[in-house]
Amino acid sequence: METLFHQEKPIKGKRLARSNARKSASNQVPREDVERLFEFWRATLGKKALLSDERRAILAWAILNYGMETCEMAVKGCSLSDWHMGRNPNNVRYDSIELIFRNSEKVEWFVEKFQSVSPGQTDGDPF
Repeated sequence: METLFHQEKPIKGKRLARSNARKSASNQVPREDVERLFEFWRATLGKKALLSDERRAILAWAILNYGMETCEMAVKGCSLSDWHMGRNPNNVRYDSIELIFRNSEKVEWFVEKFQSVSPGQTDGDPF
């Protein structure tokens, strides 16, 4: 689609595969599970966001591939990272659903963060 100011680029390669996988997962995971994980993310990170179709697809993909418990650990791992909670040079929080569940590498990094940090302890690891 072309507009006056720019031309929209079609989704290609990895982004297309990720988009298709998420759409497929949405049909395979119960809505209640997705809503439960969304509410867990909101409560854990103090968010007031809405559950959009895009977020629903991302969470469904994560639950389908990792299970609810691992997804909850990833959210908790994000909450334990000083960097992701805004204690970084830009004072910006990096705690979106889109970031935490962007791909397998991110999910696994946040789970490892959760498993390696004892409760109440955080560090300034700038990942």
